[in-house]
Amino acid sequence: MIKPSLDQGTTKNLKAKAIAFAVILLFSFLTAYFFNAYSPSYFSTKILFRVITTDNDLADVFPSLTEAAVSEKDFLAALRKSSEFSPGKHENISVVSTGRGSATVAMSSKDPYKLEKSVDEFVRIATDKVYYKINNIRKLENDALLQKLALIDKNILETTTLLEKLNTPASTDLSLPQNAQIIKKNEITELKLNIAQLKDKIALAESKLSATPQNTTSQTIVSSSPAKIKKLQNELTDEQEQLRILFRTYKEKHPRVIEKTQNIKALEKELAKQTKNIVKSSPNREYERLKQLIKHDSALLAQFEKRLVDLQKSEKQALETVIEKKAELSEQYFETESKLETFKNLKLATQNELEILKVKHETVKFSIESNKQKREMYQKIGHDPRLSYLICFATALILGFFLFTKTAEIKPKTQEITAELPDIKEPTADTVEPSHIEIPDVEEPTADIDEPTHNEKPIIFGDSEPLIPKTLKFEYPQNETVCDGRLFSINEPNSELYRLYEKLTETIQVKTAQSGIRVLVPIASKPKIGQSTWVANLGVMLAKQGYTVLLIDSNHYGPALHKIFDLPNKVGVLEVLNGENIINATQKTETPDLHLLSYGKSPDISGDSSEYTEKFNRLVNIARRRADIIIVDSPYLETEQDIVRISDPSFGFIYLADTSDKELSPKVANINLMGYLVI
Repeated sequence: MIKPSLDQGTTKNLKAKAIAFAVILLFSFLTAYFFNAYSPSYFSTKILFRVITTDNDLADVFPSLTEAAVSEKDFLAALRKSSEFSPGKHENISVVSTGRGSATVAMSSKDPYKLEKSVDEFVRIATDKVYYKINNIRKLENDALLQKLALIDKNILETTTLLEKLNTPASTDLSLPQNAQIIKKNEITELKLNIAQLKDKIALAESKLSATPQNTTSQTIVSSSPAKIKKLQNELTDEQEQLRILFRTYKEKHPRVIEKTQNIKALEKELAKQTKNIVKSSPNREYERLKQLIKHDSALLAQFEKRLVDLQKSEKQALETVIEKKAELSEQYFETESKLETFKNLKLATQNELEILKVKHETVKFSIESNKQKREMYQKIGHDPRLSYLICFATALILGFFLFTKTAEIKPKTQEITAELPDIKEPTADTVEPSHIEIPDVEEPTADIDEPTHNEKPIIFGDSEPLIPKTLKFEYPQNETVCDGRLFSINEPNSELYRLYEKLTETIQVKTAQSGIRVLVPIASKPKIGQSTWVANLGVMLAKQGYTVLLIDSNHYGPALHKIFDLPNKVGVLEVLNGENIINATQKTETPDLHLLSYGKSPDISGDSSEYTEKFNRLVNIARRRADIIIVDSPYLETEQDIVRISDPSFGFIYLADTSDKELSPKVANINLMGYLVI
C-alpha cells in the first residue's frame, strides 16, 4: 500500500478547490443571466370593468365572460391577430378579482405603447363578447319559449283529436256490431223454430207409433221403394240446412226464404205420402221406422237446445263486456278532458311568459363601463440587471474565500489505521419491559338514569286515538250554528277554525300515507252536528295541498254538499247507480282540483242493501282512478245498516262525536276506524 506524503496531498487539495471555485463562479453567472432574462423590468396596469344594466340576471354573466376573454385560447389569440400585442414570456393578462357585474383585469408589458394598445383591444373584444353573449342568451330564451309553445300546440291538437274521437257515436256506441247482432238474432230465431218443429214432429211420430201395431201380418203391397224414400229424406235435410243458412242473413219474409219453406213443405208432403203407402203395405217396418225417427229427432232436439243455451250465454257475456268497455271509455274521456285543460292553461302561461320576455328585451338597457380613461399612470416594476450580476459575483467570492481559508492539515501516516466497530447487542425480551396501561373502572348505569320505557302503549289507529290533540278545542264561533255550511277554509283564512283544519289536514295526510287509505267516510253520531260542513272544509284544505279530491254525497237523510258549494243537484250518485255516466254527473267547484258528486234526484234503490253496496263500491272504484282522495258524506249513525250499505274494507271511517257523547267509537262491526273527532 502506497502512503502519500504532505506535499503531494496539499497540491491535490488546492487543485480540487480551484475547480470548485470555478464551478461556483459559473453557477453565479448563469443564475444572474436567467434571473435577468425571465424577470426584466416591465409596466403594469389594472382595468375595472363594470356592467350597467337594469336586469340583474344579465349582470351576473359578466364575470364569466371576463374569464373567457382573458383566457389563453380566446383573448390572447385575438390579440395576436390584431398585431398590437404579442403575448410572450414577459407579457401577461390575468383576472385579479370578479364580483357581481364587475371584474378587475391586470395587464403587464415591457413596452408601455403596446400596453396601451392592448388595453384598447381588450376593451373592444370584451365588449363584443358581452354583447354577443347577451344577445345569444335572449335568443335562446325566446327560442326555448317558442319551442315549448309549439310542443304545447301539438299536444293540444293530439288531445283534441282524441277527445273528438272518444265523443263520436262510433266510439260511444259500444253495443255489438249490427251484422253480428242480426246473425245471432236470426240464429236464435231459427233454433227456436227448429226446436218447435222437432217437438211437433216427435209428437206426431209418437202418436203414429202408438196407433201402429207392433206385430201385424197383412198383405204386403209395395207402392214405393225404400230407395226413393231415402232420396226424399236426403233432399228434405238439404233444404232444411239451406233454410237455416238463409235465416242467418235474411229475414223471414224474404223471397228466397219463402221459396225454400214451400219446397220443404212439398218434400214433407211427398215423403208422408210415400211413407203412408209403405205403412199400409208393411206395418212391421213402419213401426221400426217410427222408433228410429223419434230417436233421431230427439237427439237433434237436444243439440238444438244446447246450442240455444250457449248462444244466450254468449249474448249475456257480450252485454257485460259492453258495460265494462263503457266504464273504461268514460274514464279515458275524463282523463283526456283534464289533460286538454292542463295543456290550455300551460299554453296561456307560456304565451304570457313570451310577452313578458318581449317587453323585457325592448325595455332593458345594457352597457359596459371601464376606468380605461381614468386609470393611473402605468407603474414600472423591475430591477437593475447589473445589480443582479454584482450580487451573484459577491456571493461567489464569499464562497471561494470560505473554501480556501478552511484548509485541513494532512498528517503523515506511518501505518495503516484500522478501526474496530464496537459490538452492538441485540435487544432481548428481558431488556424490554412491557408497559402497563391502567384502565379506569367504568361505573355501571344505575336505575336513576333515564331510559326509554317500553311499557307505554304506542299510538295506533283505533277508537282511542283522536285526530285533533286534546289540547286543541274544535269549537265553532259563538252565535253560529254548526251546520250553517260555511266554508271557513276559503272565506276565513285567519280564523282559529282555519288553523284547526290545517292541523286536521296534516294528521289525515300522515294517516293516509301510513295506511294507504284513499277513501274517507265520516260517521256522525247524531244529526245536525255539522258533518257536511266538516266534509266540505276538509275537501277544500286537501285540494289546497295539491291533492285531486272528489266529494261524494251519500247522505240520503239530508244531502247538503251541493248547497254548500252552490251547485245543482240534478244528476248525482243515484243517477250513476242507475246507469248514468260518472263524468256527466261530476261537477267542478270553484276550488281547483276539488270535484263534487251530489246525491241526485232519482228514486233511491236503497231497498236492496246488497245491490246498493255492490253498485256503490263499483262507483267508488271507478272514481278512485281519477282522484287522489275521496271523501264520502255518509248518513248519521241511526242504524248500523246505514253504514254497512256503504262500507268496504278499503274505506277509512272517522267518527264525529258530539261534546255530549260519552261513547267515542261507533258500535258498528267490520269497519276500518281511523280515529274520532269531537266537534
